[in-house]
Amino acid sequence: MLSAAGGRVGGGAGRPGCGGERQRQTHEDDGRPPWQRGFHLTFVHVRSCGALPVRAGEVLVLGEDLGTWTMAQRVG
Repeated sequence: MLSAAGGRVGGGAGRPGCGGERQRQTHEDDGRPPWQRGFHLTFVHVRSCGALPVRAGEVLVLGEDLGTWTMAQRVG
């Protein structure tokens, strides 16, 4: 599945495009603040794969570690 930014979204097991593989993709800065970029990428991942990443390194999308972002939001 492609994200709104045009990159492939990967993550949880069992669904195509939802494996835990690391994806190396280059991208241009889309001008969003870091928290908003993390939220958007995580939102797209959850909608396509149905699972929120819970560990660092579990899901990488467009160079962003969604597990690290999720953990940071939980601890503030």
